[in-house]
Amino acid sequence: MSDGGSPILNYRIELDITPSFANPIYSIIPCYAGSSYSVFQVKTSGISNDPVASGYFQLVITRNRQTFTTDYISYDATAQLSDEDGTTVTISSFVATVTSGSTTVQVSANPKQAIFVNDHLQFDKQKYPQQIYRVTAVSQTTITLNTAFISVSGSGSSSSMIYRVYGGRGLVSTSRIECTADAVLCPDARLKSSGSIQGKIESIPEAVIKGVSVDRDEPDIYNGVTWRITFLDNSLPGSLNFDVQVLPGSNQLKTVSGASASVHVIALSNGITYPTCEGTHQVPSNQALANGQYYYARVFAENEIGYSLPQISPYPEKPHVVPGAPTSVVLSVQSETSLKVEFNPPSDDGGDTIVSYQIDYSTHSNFNSFQSVWVRTGNAPFSKSITGLLTGINYYVRVSAANNLGYGTSTASTPPYLNPYQPSDAPTNVLLRSTSDSMLTVSFGLPFNNGGDPISSYRVEWDITPTFNGAIGVPNKGFIVLDASQYSSYTIQYLTKGKVYYVRVFAINSAGLGTPSLSSPPSLAPALEVPGKPQTITAQTGLNIGDIQVTWQRPTIPWHEIPCSGLVTSPNECPPGIGGGIPLSNGGSSITEYEISYNDVEDFSGLDSGDFATTQTHYTLRNLIPGRTYYIRVLARNQQGAGKFCQYVESNCLIVNTPVSAIAKSS
Repeated sequence: MSDGGSPILNYRIELDITPSFANPIYSIIPCYAGSSYSVFQVKTSGISNDPVASGYFQLVITRNRQTFTTDYISYDATAQLSDEDGTTVTISSFVATVTSGSTTVQVSANPKQAIFVNDHLQFDKQKYPQQIYRVTAVSQTTITLNTAFISVSGSGSSSSMIYRVYGGRGLVSTSRIECTADAVLCPDARLKSSGSIQGKIESIPEAVIKGVSVDRDEPDIYNGVTWRITFLDNSLPGSLNFDVQVLPGSNQLKTVSGASASVHVIALSNGITYPTCEGTHQVPSNQALANGQYYYARVFAENEIGYSLPQISPYPEKPHVVPGAPTSVVLSVQSETSLKVEFNPPSDDGGDTIVSYQIDYSTHSNFNSFQSVWVRTGNAPFSKSITGLLTGINYYVRVSAANNLGYGTSTASTPPYLNPYQPSDAPTNVLLRSTSDSMLTVSFGLPFNNGGDPISSYRVEWDITPTFNGAIGVPNKGFIVLDASQYSSYTIQYLTKGKVYYVRVFAINSAGLGTPSLSSPPSLAPALEVPGKPQTITAQTGLNIGDIQVTWQRPTIPWHEIPCSGLVTSPNECPPGIGGGIPLSNGGSSITEYEISYNDVEDFSGLDSGDFATTQTHYTLRNLIPGRTYYIRVLARNQQGAGKFCQYVESNCLIVNTPVSAIAKSS
């Protein structure tokens, strides 16, 4: 309520685990009144046994990234504006013997490292108090003045104290007061020898607002002078703050011998401006408190007299943050409309008791929209069912923990998403066909309802009993699991000729086996069959008039047009019979001949037609009408009879588009 008559410099905040504050941790909160200023030192230096005697330099002032250049600064410039009228400093180590009418002054000790050429002096025995003498030479015993000394006593010699004079008016052309009028009244020579450092800087109002304070040391043994410039404006942060440098090329300082003297600038303090200190502060800033440990607090105010009595907080408080992320978050399918989430507490509760867990679920991986369910605290591991979900839709899940500060970082589940599902319906289009006297081929398609999860595989079972509980072992019973991406049909081998087999197929998703589908027909006995269609038929104009040359390849797909295994788009070759040999796409018995049929109409309804047989896989049609286009088809025949014609150029004669045709050789 009262600052005690002096601005508050800072506050001291103490924390301790006991109300007695026996071993407190403290933080200092500085206030605006305790702000510090930017301070720079400017120092000139002579050379050993060759002191600074004359010259000038310029400074560059930077503030808020803007630069300003001062006017010329004399080698012996005064510090403050108030010094420009003239100020004297006693040179206490020397006593002068002054003689009226003489330009030579005897001194009590060697003055060479204390009094320098061009110094301005006064003596307590001089007749005219305003008179200022300039030093023109210094020896080990005497000082030579620019004009004869006039004693107060009128004649003779007497002892006198010596005073060094800074500033002073002098004549209009030589005045030491800063001149800023115009080039006529203020020639360069006067600008380079007049004015204080304060005056030079404050004559640039854009560089400083509140001005500067400058102090100056007495010259050192080589007549080097040190000034300290304190900027009274608030210090700015980082590169926006004040900076002082010597203007490159501006140093014109000279020693007695005419050599170049030096000038350097260093920053003594960058300064700092503190904001309003009252309010909320996070403490301490230099060490970590024990998370969850209760601490008492008290605060002292300090002005220039000292510290106040403390104000003590009525209750302790503990440092804590929101909890860490939950651990071991596992997602699993519970039903076709629900998922189950299991998880453990975070390794760090943030220093406070965890009060709940939030489970977010979304159909978007970025959770730009989501729904939540909650779990209150209890015994770990925790679990929660997320119900009312859509079957087959992927849901992303994450879990976060909360204490009384709120929720912390969430943990994504493993796996990051799942789809609720159930076992699939039965496969569709399950067809059973005889391929040979030892093979049956079954084909199948995706179920109408996959249970909400992709079909990964199929299980094909066969048995000699309709209940599928017969004794395990080939050839009576067996099963195989097939990759759904690689198979839509499969050929069961090594079966007994004439024995009836029952076949069923299951679709499998992540829930396991679905409903089985019996084949159509539900049972069948393997038997010899007619061959499949020849394939990859080519026809081209022959070498002789009226000729067409035809080639083809043996059947790869059985007569029922179901691939023995694989996909319709990528069928596999049929297996060979027992004991090896060629693939049994020939129906189980050797192909005895191929029949080639031609016609001048694509649907083979024309009158210009004919049929020929061969045991080879090529044939030349002869005596056709030259220049006429003919359509051609080929079938295979074995002991069971003739298979179907193929009249297309595509391989396998399974997915067909292009009829086989050619032009008979013309003259």
